[in-house]
Amino acid sequence: TNDGHWAGVDMTVRWSSLCAFSVCIAWQVTQRQPVALISSTKGLQGLHGSRRLSRSRLALRAAAPFEGCRCIEVQANDGTSWHILAGKTATDNDRLSLQEGRADEPWMHAAGVPGSHVVVRQPGGTGEGRQVPADVLTMAAGIAAFYSKSKTSRGVKVHMTRCGQVGKAKGAPAGQVLLKGNFKVLSVSPLDPAGLKASASASGSKPKPKSIKSEVDAEVEAAKIARMEERKRRWRLEDKIERVEAKLHALDEEMQTAGTDAEKAEALFAKQNERSE
Repeated sequence: TNDGHWAGVDMTVRWSSLCAFSVCIAWQVTQRQPVALISSTKGLQGLHGSRRLSRSRLALRAAAPFEGCRCIEVQANDGTSWHILAGKTATDNDRLSLQEGRADEPWMHAAGVPGSHVVVRQPGGTGEGRQVPADVLTMAAGIAAFYSKSKTSRGVKVHMTRCGQVGKAKGAPAGQVLLKGNFKVLSVSPLDPAGLKASASASGSKPKPKSIKSEVDAEVEAAKIARMEERKRRWRLEDKIERVEAKLHALDEEMQTAGTDAEKAEALFAKQNERSE
């Protein structure tokens, strides 16, 4: 009886393994993946786990701005493209900062006035480990200043930190958040995204690299200007020298004339003395 019992258990295990193998083959065929032999249910669970991981990564890459979020696409000086996301309402700001924003993404808001929360993101990927260029951060700060009550001011102060350092106090109204830890303060002028898009469309999607010829022409022009300035300085110096020489010559003539008159007066005085004797 014991042998029959263990034989039944063995058949059950084999049947389970066969079912798992069949499910694995069917999944791989539908996914157009090469068929791999899996000898245990543990291997099948590992395969399903990797499938779930790939789905989560795909969802992260495919994350797009939600309806209540402005999305301004800009291009850095190094040629990389970035999205500057700005909330439209207080509720949208909360969602962008606390739900949609990733922990390592830059976060901005105009200091001391109501305005949009701004997040900087690299499209088409997670952006993990890639530092946002300084010119993109400056543009994002200008857009944060524009979408605030300080849009008509100059030198607007903008707070900058990471989404992971943005929190919310219990019972706080929509759009009101707390910044944890240290943050930077940028001073920028408001930047209208409409003007930014117009200039980008006028100049093309990609900045044209400067040619070597144009750089050489600029250097030659700078050298010409420097030589001209040097000539002007030399001409002014020569003119001053000529004026000084003319004054010295006139002074010499006056001294010679004064000396001659003194000699004549001395001779006349001597003659008068002789006559009196």
